[in-house]
Amino acid sequence: MALSSLERILSPRSYHIRSGLTELIERAKAFGLNGTDIDNALEALEHNEFGLALDTILVQLFEYAVTIDEEFVASANELCHSMGISWNEYEFVSELVQK
Repeated sequence: MALSSLERILSPRSYHIRSGLTELIERAKAFGLNGTDIDNALEALEHNEFGLALDTILVQLFEYAVTIDEEFVASANELCHSMGISWNEYEFVSELVQK
């Protein structure tokens, strides 16, 4: 049985967070976030450092003023909620949405 299948059974919350972060990282890459920051986020995710992976993506998107969309913001907000992190800490990324 693959690890992701086992994780889905044993820890659905962790699986949900990991899946959401993986998708968020892929979308950040598609928006143009640099490879080093993507690699750092993936490494954090690999070591179950979910908060660090999220922080890396959101802070670096803001640092480099990478344009994102509303769907990305909604996904990040949902992940924060799932992880028990206050969205207030990352609400600044909303400024990156192209109007």
